[in-house]
Amino acid sequence: MESSGLYIRYVVVTNLGTRAGYAYVINNGDDKTHRSPRPVPPGQPWMYFFNRDLKDGAQICGSIDLGPATCTAVHA
Repeated sequence: MESSGLYIRYVVVTNLGTRAGYAYVINNGDDKTHRSPRPVPPGQPWMYFFNRDLKDGAQICGSIDLGPATCTAVHA
């Protein structure tokens, strides 16, 4: 994730698995889910561009095929 305070430029989800799968970015601050347009091959990243401020305390999670997620919180 590239950010400055509450401004989030983008989030990267990398497929660490052995099969292609859709990448998901979940914004728990707005209850929105964003999915890659096509499956992401193993070892490859997918970037989702927010280019906006998010709510203080919002949690952003990334996963492949809604499997185990890695999350980080947004703070001012």
